[in-house]
Amino acid sequence: MTRRIGPHYRVPWNDRDPSYVRVSVKYDIVKSGAGDRGSGRVSQQRYRAAKFQRDFEAAAVIVDQFTKDEWVDRIVDDMLPFLEEGREPIVVWPMPGFAGSDFDHDGKPVTNALPAAIAAYLVEIVGGTLNESIIQIARPGRTKLSKIQRFLFQPKFEGEVDPSAVYLVVDDACTTGGTLASLRTHIVNKGGVIGAIATLCSPNGEDCPFPLASETLEMLLRSYGPDLREFWVEEIGHAVEHLSEGEGRTLRGWGQEQNADRQPILLALRAKFDKVRSRGDE
Repeated sequence: MTRRIGPHYRVPWNDRDPSYVRVSVKYDIVKSGAGDRGSGRVSQQRYRAAKFQRDFEAAAVIVDQFTKDEWVDRIVDDMLPFLEEGREPIVVWPMPGFAGSDFDHDGKPVTNALPAAIAAYLVEIVGGTLNESIIQIARPGRTKLSKIQRFLFQPKFEGEVDPSAVYLVVDDACTTGGTLASLRTHIVNKGGVIGAIATLCSPNGEDCPFPLASETLEMLLRSYGPDLREFWVEEIGHAVEHLSEGEGRTLRGWGQEQNADRQPILLALRAKFDKVRSRGDE
């Protein structure tokens, strides 16, 4: 699989960005099918079929099973100010075009049906249409990468954006929020507006703060030093301030691990990135 090593552009956060990625349940609940009326084995088989075998029917059952009313209410609350402006909602997910093709832009099989099923479910709630123009053209397979590798290998999108619409961005899971932040950059950079971001699950089942918090930025700069700003632009391609909160917490946690080994943290991070790059695009 060809992966794209930076530079990776990110637009700055703005006052209209969603504060949170709205989440319904914990990831392990979806994966195991906890609470399903069927057997655990059946539930796990359904999840594998939806996630890895492009089974839209199985994905639709999972979405229907694990969507909570309060999750939908939070999404609608986020979207409502934009709908009251008369904006037409468009629901988009990181691997759009799924329903029309077995393959992505690069001819690789599309295996995860869950984002498309979530999009289909939520378009019935908020109205509007499913996205047909924004496509993902670089697919780094981020679920197989470590959280540090994900900074260097990020997805890329292209396609027209409707500045008069409001976008509801969805995915099946939120970990660091990096993929969602990359999709957000494409939409906002093209003049679009995002009303809400939602995923079915997250590791703890709680809403994920989306823009990088000032407190997290301050902790990063204290841990890595002020040179982190210049380093991040050179190594990744965008300002450290443009990280998602999940990415910022990941970077902070990695730095704390290095600090325990009494290593100069920024030098350790540079060495880590150099080691990843030395493996090439593979």
